[in-house]
Amino acid sequence: MISTFTTDLPFKGNRTYLQGPDIVNATSKFAKKVLDGKLTLITFKKLCLTQLTFYVATDKKNLPEIDFNLNGTIVSKLGQTYHFSAIENGTNTYARSVPYDEAKILRNSIIDITSQSITLVDSDTSFTSIEKIVSLNKHLCNKCVSSEVKWLFSRLKLEKTTSDEPSANQISVSVTQVLAKRFVKSEIILNDIKYGTIEFIAY
Repeated sequence: MISTFTTDLPFKGNRTYLQGPDIVNATSKFAKKVLDGKLTLITFKKLCLTQLTFYVATDKKNLPEIDFNLNGTIVSKLGQTYHFSAIENGTNTYARSVPYDEAKILRNSIIDITSQSITLVDSDTSFTSIEKIVSLNKHLCNKCVSSEVKWLFSRLKLEKTTSDEPSANQISVSVTQVLAKRFVKSEIILNDIKYGTIEFIAY
C-alpha cells in the first residue's frame, strides 16, 4: 500500500526553489502525525522548483519508478521502516515568496577554522533547528573549504534515538570529510548529543 502527501511551501528570500529545511520539516511532520514515526534519512537528488508529491511505502519496490527529486526513510516507534520518494507536481509557488534573513542565524555563531567547526548558542525560536544546522554548515563550507562555489544541502542522516523536532540551545557542526572541495560531510551535535550527519555538494 502506498500513501501520498503534497507540500504547500513558500520560497524563502530570493530562492527560486523550495528550501531544503522546509522539506525536511514537512516530511518530519508527516512522519510523526501519520506514521507515528520520525525521519531518519533524506537525500536530495536535484533542486525542487515546484511543490512536491510524496509517495510512501513499506516496501521500496512498491514506490513508483519516477525521476524523483528526493528520497529517504522514516522509522515508526514500533520499528517499521517506510521508504519515500518525491517528485515535482508542477504547482507554482512564485507568488508565495517570503522574507528570510539567513544572516541572522549566524550572528551568535563562533567558527573555528583550525578544527573546521562552528557553534551556535542561542534560544531564537524564529528559525527551526534544521534551518540553523543548514545555515551553519553552509557557512562552514564557505569559510573552511571554498567560497568560490554554491553549496547545496544534499543529505541528512539522523540518529534513530534522537527527536525529529529538537529544541536545542547549543548547536555544533564539525566537518568530518571533504572530497575534492566538492563534497562535505559534517557531524551535528545538539546540546552535547549526536543528532546525525549532514552533507553538502558544490554546485
